Amino acid sequence: MHFLAPLTAFTLLLTPTLSTPVTGATGVTARQQSQPCAPLSYTISNYLYDSKVDGPARLLFVFKSEFRNTSIGIITDPAQEGSKCEVVSETETLPMEGECSTGRGNLMFNIRGRVGQETGDLQIIHDWRCEGQEWLSSTHHKMENLDCTARPDGTQSCFGGPDTFEPENVRRICSTPTCS
Repeated sequence: MHFLAPLTAFTLLLTPTLSTPVTGATGVTARQQSQPCAPLSYTISNYLYDSKVDGPARLLFVFKSEFRNTSIGIITDPAQEGSKCEVVSETETLPMEGECSTGRGNLMFNIRGRVGQETGDLQIIHDWRCEGQEWLSSTHHKMENLDCTARPDGTQSCFGGPDTFEPENVRRICSTPTCS
């Protein structure tokens, strides 16, 4: 029976960690306290997808990040002011990834599959600086309540937003041996 003792101790130590909520208002508060450089929320507004059979196609939206505690050192993130994100194609099929206009190359997005452009299914990759350190998040988000219209001429348009959501996979990036 002694072989179960280490497993029981490990389970007891792990249980509080696994039972800690990580979503909702409590999760945001806990994350903000443990990671004050983490964004509070992201907002996608002015979502527009236009396509026509045999092209062209366009996906356009505005992305904005919001930080709760801007007094903790300097946060450098052009997306706080809102960044235009756009991909255009001569055919009806858009490229699966795009870069947003921040002036830094710190905001990218991936369209999740062919239907991702019509359903607003995106992966947002965002980085910023806080207290002299680089931070990164990778967030999956699917737009809610898109208003889509298909016309007899083969044109399709989808509109949506604003849509606010919580950042995911927030972490500090460290690439030097002296990073603490």
